[in-house]
Amino acid sequence: MFDWKITDVHAEDGLIKEVKYHVTATATDKSVETEGFWKFGDPVLSVPFEQVTHDMVVEWVKKEATQFGENIIESRLTEQLDALAKPKILPPWVS
Repeated sequence: MFDWKITDVHAEDGLIKEVKYHVTATATDKSVETEGFWKFGDPVLSVPFEQVTHDMVVEWVKKEATQFGENIIESRLTEQLDALAKPKILPPWVS
């Protein structure tokens, strides 16, 4: 349902401090997208920079973006998908 891409990385002395992400959420025939920058709150050099993978960085962003057991980025995309699925009620002046 969610397709994460890390499109840019800002690192200092081998420590990733900020990344640019792009996430697409898809359900049946609808999809929504978002992108943004994630600045890590307290970055730690746990893996040498040259050994870091895309999947690792995605997991780090997802972990930090989780509040009260819910990923705030993915939950907003889910809300947008749900809104697209609702029937549209047009005002009388729109035909």
